[in-house]
Amino acid sequence: MSGEAIVFYVFAALTLGSAAVVVLSRTLIYSAFALLVTFFGVAALYVLLGADFLAATQLLVYVGGI
Repeated sequence: MSGEAIVFYVFAALTLGSAAVVVLSRTLIYSAFALLVTFFGVAALYVLLGADFLAATQLLVYVGGI
C-alpha cells in the first residue's frame, strides 16, 4: 500500500468520524467544532485529488462561515 493511499484513508476516516459526531452530538458547540473538522478533512481530500482551488474555496467559504 502506498503512502498516498494511507494518507487518503486517514483523512477519509477523520472526515467520516467527525461527520458522525456532527449528526450524533447533542450539543451545538460540539457539532460546530466537528463540522469544522469535517470541512478540513474534505479540503484535505480535495488537495489529494489535485483540486487546490476547490480546497481553498472550501476553507474560505465554509470554514470561514462557521
